Amino acid sequence: MKWPWQKRTAKRNPRKSSAKRFYDAAMAGRFTMDWVTAPIPNDVAIDAGLSALRARAREKHRNNGHIKAYVRACHTNIVGHRGVILQSRVTDRGGLKPDRLARQAIEAGWKDWGRKGGPVDKAERRSWRQFQVDVITSCCTDGEFFAIIDGDRGHPVRLTTVDPETIPVSYSEDLGNGRYIRQGIEFYDNGRVRGYWMSLADPKKSRHGYAAAYGNGTADLKFVPAKSMIHVYLPEFAIQNRGVPWVAPGLLALGMLHGYHEAELIAARIAASQMGWITEAASGDTYEGDDPDADDTDDGLDEIISDPGTYRRLPYGVDVKPPDTSRPNSAFEGFVKANVRGLAAAWGAGYAEISGDYSDANYSALRAAALVEQESWKLLQEWLIESFHEPIFRQWVELSIDMGYLTIAGAQPAGPLTDYLAHGWQPRRWAWVDPQKEMAAQEKALANGLKSRSEIIRDMGRDPDDVWQEIHDENAILESLGIVLQPVQSTESAPEPAPNDEE
Repeated sequence: MKWPWQKRTAKRNPRKSSAKRFYDAAMAGRFTMDWVTAPIPNDVAIDAGLSALRARAREKHRNNGHIKAYVRACHTNIVGHRGVILQSRVTDRGGLKPDRLARQAIEAGWKDWGRKGGPVDKAERRSWRQFQVDVITSCCTDGEFFAIIDGDRGHPVRLTTVDPETIPVSYSEDLGNGRYIRQGIEFYDNGRVRGYWMSLADPKKSRHGYAAAYGNGTADLKFVPAKSMIHVYLPEFAIQNRGVPWVAPGLLALGMLHGYHEAELIAARIAASQMGWITEAASGDTYEGDDPDADDTDDGLDEIISDPGTYRRLPYGVDVKPPDTSRPNSAFEGFVKANVRGLAAAWGAGYAEISGDYSDANYSALRAAALVEQESWKLLQEWLIESFHEPIFRQWVELSIDMGYLTIAGAQPAGPLTDYLAHGWQPRRWAWVDPQKEMAAQEKALANGLKSRSEIIRDMGRDPDDVWQEIHDENAILESLGIVLQPVQSTESAPEPAPNDEE
């Protein structure tokens, strides 16, 4: 027998106590019962959910304004209205002077290749800039972009867009000899991609057959070597074979918000359409009909057609109840704003861009937000260049030289291929929030040797070579016309604006 004070203390679960002591989120309790506790490989989760995510993202892209605004913001900030511009940086053999003829030939050849209706698109419908836009759109809603890259009719490189659903994510197989297929992609034993397995369903030949086979099964597949396929996606994890739609975080909340918004619109429309309801008056008297000698136009009254400035007589015992016109309620705006802010955070874009609402923004907040967002957009610009522009440009230069498509001053390029690969890319840049202060800061950096003129020009989204050529041509024209312009005054020496007495 033990006395009450001699009761043994219950043994503690060491795993639970450690979780409590180190990570609150690892606790098991009634508030975390629906939270997963067993980790699974990332590709397993992608296998299970990718097709459903794509279907729902595509549907919302067709019908929801917030996703439309997000995709449009990605187009504007990642690609821009001109696309990412090639800047050739070929130099002479000594590497000291720029080879202007080679630079102009390469940039002109690239521009002609990428024009609308040019060789870039095998179907001759898209320009190079449009392909860049398509990459972003596909990554937003599908998670990835595929294109077959080949050449024909004397053109070194041509692109054919491939629907990601035609490369089945459900197709996995062990082939032996160290080769294996995962999510429609074939790998060597060292993890290097050997190629892609793609559905043979062709929408040009059989529309109904294509729709029936779309996204279903792994029958009738053809193999496309890795060198002939461009696969662009933004990995979220170190081990990941297929891309996930960028809008996946927040997509469930967006679907709920879309339904809520639709319900409020319907409720508000119904409330605005109803003038009232006809009810029986709460009277103990029995209605035995109107006076037979009275006007009987209202007998059996079920509805009243309302005209402006008209008073209607109601039958005995009938009352009119006005409708509830409080929809949407006063909490509607705040609730929607809070949810859209969550979407903006999940997608990495500004609330104002997603919602189109600038009512709560001020200059300081907009400036601070713009600086942070621009750095995020720059990361995506570099990702696009590395994943899409670089492999295509290198192949274009190699094949253009081999096939005689690229000439310099009418002659074939001389020297090794590596002499003509030096280049850079100029993605979109943004206008300064406070141009006067920014320009003064650039002048100080230039004067102190912290920046070059070329770097300042690139920060403005221009190609320095183009700017120098424009200045040269402009000076030549002015000199030929005998026009002498006054020197431009520095922003530092410019007079301060007169103070405003009203401030």
